[in-house]
Amino acid sequence: MEQWSETKDATEETQRICDQVKPQVEEKTKKKYEAYKAFEYRMQTLCGGTNYLIKVQVGRVSYIHLSVNSPFYDGYEQQFDLKGVEEDKTKEDPLRICDQVKPLVQAKTDKIYEEFRAIQYREQVVAGVIYVIKVDVGGRKFIHLKVLQVLPCNGGGLELLGLQQDKTKEEPLVPF
Repeated sequence: MEQWSETKDATEETQRICDQVKPQVEEKTKKKYEAYKAFEYRMQTLCGGTNYLIKVQVGRVSYIHLSVNSPFYDGYEQQFDLKGVEEDKTKEDPLRICDQVKPLVQAKTDKIYEEFRAIQYREQVVAGVIYVIKVDVGGRKFIHLKVLQVLPCNGGGLELLGLQQDKTKEEPLVPF
């Protein structure tokens, strides 16, 4: 599997993708968006197509994150499928760090997670950024992750520093 790209400023192409999936987004969120501007994105190219994570500004300080897939196409109009929407995001929220560390977490816990969605996070700036993330893994089960986002000058990338299993939604998210 290919790595995700670094986060980049949105382009006209990114906005076109967002515009194409907007009806799916509005159906899924049951909201109509007057403001709807692609802000930044990441992408992952695979042998079967391309995955996109796109941060979209939907209000003065409101954002949503879109997960979009585009299978490779053979000359016909390229299609984009909405795979998920995360609402109530801010400009500073990272674009899906969980997706990058999910394989590491699954290997460490020896479990396969069908659902793996960050619902809360804290961050601490050090020689990089340490995130403590509460992740919904389905079935009213939660885990806490400690992830280091390494500075680009030190090679970039993410490192899983630790995890705590058997957490509840109500448990406070505290550094560990």
